[in-house]
This record gives sequence, C-alpha cells and structure tokens, in this order.
Amino acid sequence: MPSSNPTGYETYIYDHKQYPMGDHESRQHLGKLHDVSKLPPPESDYDTGPLIMVEPSYASGSTDVFLHFREGKSFFLPRSIAEQLRDALAKVCEKK
Repeated sequence: MPSSNPTGYETYIYDHKQYPMGDHESRQHLGKLHDVSKLPPPESDYDTGPLIMVEPSYASGSTDVFLHFREGKSFFLPRSIAEQLRDALAKVCEKK
C-alpha cells in the first residue's frame, strides 16, 4: 500500500518548474536525474505538482511498486513488471 508519509524512497517526476519562484527549486524527494533547467515554467498552480510519483509498497514483505499520476490514476505493478517498464524507458530514452 502507498504511504502518505514520505520516507525518501519515493521519486517525484515533474513536468514544470516550481511556481511561483520559477527557477528556484525547493521541492523535496526529487529523482536523481531531476534537472529543473529542462522544465518549462508552469502555466498554473496545477502544473507544479508531481506528474508521476513512484514509490515502493510499504506492506510487509511486498516488492510491489506504485505509480501515482497527477490526474488521480494509480497503478500497482509487480516488481517484475516494474523492472520491464524501467528497462523499456531506459531503452527508448537512449541517445543515439
């Protein structure tokens, strides 16, 4: 099950810069590759929330992964499916 208390294992994926400061980044729990310089300025407060939040299941003994999307959609993936998604994203994002 997902947690409402961040533990540091969550990864937040943003598609816009922080609002209203724009270029100053003070959000917590950003992914290791988060680069605010690559994000456009927000057009509304709605843009400033995470586009996707990825977190592990906090249920005892679980290896499941949760994906929470901005518009309220959530998916739980078994670890093997999450690893396939990771590998697929890495492959399509490779620079040629």
